[in-house]
Amino acid sequence: MLKLCCAITGDDYSLVRQDTPKSKKKIITLGFAVFIPVMLWFANAYLLMNHVLNESVAISLLTALFCAVFIFLIERNIVMSNGKLTAITRIILGLVIALLGSIGFDEVIFRKDIDQQMEMNKTEIIQDRQNSVKMNFDYELNLLAQEVNEKHILWIKALEIAQKESDGTDGSGQKGVHEITKLKLQIAKQKELDYLAASAKLEELKGKVSLDILKAETDIQDSFKNDALLCRIKAMFELISKNGWMKVAYILFTVLIFMTEFIVVITKYSWPVTNYERKVELIESIGERRMQQFITEDKKVFQPVKTFPMYKNAEKRLKKLSNSSAIF
Repeated sequence: MLKLCCAITGDDYSLVRQDTPKSKKKIITLGFAVFIPVMLWFANAYLLMNHVLNESVAISLLTALFCAVFIFLIERNIVMSNGKLTAITRIILGLVIALLGSIGFDEVIFRKDIDQQMEMNKTEIIQDRQNSVKMNFDYELNLLAQEVNEKHILWIKALEIAQKESDGTDGSGQKGVHEITKLKLQIAKQKELDYLAASAKLEELKGKVSLDILKAETDIQDSFKNDALLCRIKAMFELISKNGWMKVAYILFTVLIFMTEFIVVITKYSWPVTNYERKVELIESIGERRMQQFITEDKKVFQPVKTFPMYKNAEKRLKKLSNSSAIF
């Protein structure tokens, strides 16, 4: 277990196994903490692709595996990195990952509710498009309707005039269907034809409007995608904004997922410095001082002849050789 966690966190197993229990516990905690967001992202990616976006099992598994490996590398980098700038970057990156993870899980958990909101959004879009089509034809329809009404009134009046002419109550005063009556009936017939032509034109335009409205609805039905991720995220926030209790439940669930996703950063910063970490810092500091001594070539500070046995032995041999050559 400790060896696996050391491989994850990038620590030296040979050093850790000889260190204090607290040092081992921190390594194990960090190692297992990395698996939590990795497993969440694997499950989330699979459910999101397969159940929400309706992709195949193979594509869903490949996507889930890619997300898990990607998050594992990021979280491992978070665990292994140090420094103030790195810490700030790590926190920002952790926040982004946690936020995206919580949104993705919300899409999976509230899938049914979001589907209902998507249907409502589709209906609203269809109504807006239909209203837009009607508005484009409103002026022409009103003109034709007014023309039909006027022609109908003229036709009725022409019939009344012909009727009065035939019964002798108006016009020439002669009863019966005589020449004047026939003329007025002919005028009434022409008014009727004008009225019928205008009515036919109005009905034709209404039919065109109905076809355009039906086409608009069909186009939206065909183009509207329930598995469009950005549209679903928008629908989710619209759904939450309408209901207070739903908003509270969403916030609580999101915070839970968010904190779970952010657990690596929390563990990294909340755990105090251990003996192993101090030892690693000391080794690094010693190594840095040694390298600095090599760079400056300060022989007063660093003399290998006085420090390492192999150099001492070499120096003794050189002295013996020099003494022997001096004798001869």
